[in-house]
Amino acid sequence: IIPQILFYFTDIYYNTQGYPYIDKDDVIKKDNYIENIFKLNEDNGKLYTLQPQFILKTIVAQKPDVHESSWSYKDLFSYSTNKENIFYMTTCGELLQYLMATSGTKFVDLENKTAMFESDDFKSLLEFCKKNGTIEDVYDDLKANESFKNNKCALAIKNIINFSYYNILEKGVLCDDMALKGISSDGCNDVAIGYINDFSILKESQHKEEAWKIIREFLLDEYQDSLTNEGSMGFPVKRSSIEKALNSAKNTDDELLQQWINGDEIINIGVISDETAEKIINLIETTTLKYKIDAKVYSIIESEANLFFTNSQSVEETSAAIQNKVSLYLNERR
Repeated sequence: IIPQILFYFTDIYYNTQGYPYIDKDDVIKKDNYIENIFKLNEDNGKLYTLQPQFILKTIVAQKPDVHESSWSYKDLFSYSTNKENIFYMTTCGELLQYLMATSGTKFVDLENKTAMFESDDFKSLLEFCKKNGTIEDVYDDLKANESFKNNKCALAIKNIINFSYYNILEKGVLCDDMALKGISSDGCNDVAIGYINDFSILKESQHKEEAWKIIREFLLDEYQDSLTNEGSMGFPVKRSSIEKALNSAKNTDDELLQQWINGDEIINIGVISDETAEKIINLIETTTLKYKIDAKVYSIIESEANLFFTNSQSVEETSAAIQNKVSLYLNERR
């Protein structure tokens, strides 16, 4: 489980000049960092939150099992397979959270204060989660590692936390060429950018300069370079550090890091290829989707959806209840 750590609660750091603290910093220069990761936190050119490290959140599949183009909701909901399951040991809640956190403004637009939960797409989403998820968490790491090998599943939700883990997934877990089939409302993103640390400074704070002194430490080389080893829980946001992370993954001579145990089989996975490394870097620099949903909105969705998953109410009753409660919440925010 990848934790979210919010600095100064979840309010925004308001500014009128875009990147004022970074721009006036003598050491931290914006061009030295992955621009796309900053842009995902912008609003009209203003930076409201900052991520010092990130993960790629996606759905993975063996390449022969899926078509090449990016997936829409329709593609996922109509997907069929000759494998035992579409997803294996994945709860209804895990599927729901992933699909809601990658839906953007398709079902709720906080800025315009609109909710669209009585749509056919949302009802199909709920029905898909119920059909393909489990009610209880029955996760078993050893069995999960064998799920693709033994044809137990066709798809799996994964956090890609570093270059080496991508290599493990493809060569050790899937044991085949890997396709990233993340779902987004626009059907244009195969991965979403997820976050581990998300820092903001309150608009009303009386100690903005002191807060910045703390936040900037996470952008300096000491912290960024600490994310370059194979065991790191996230990609660094600084360009020089992500290059070090890639070189570490490509050039390791540790035999243990070049093997993976899948069931009773030891698989020689080697190191990540130049082609795969280039693919990952391109995804990081071009993805336009952030893995995020308003906590209050999701708590409403989750509570009502659980009633549907346990057969306590119909999909129509569930979508209507979510629409009503989320709309009330949005009106309270006006």
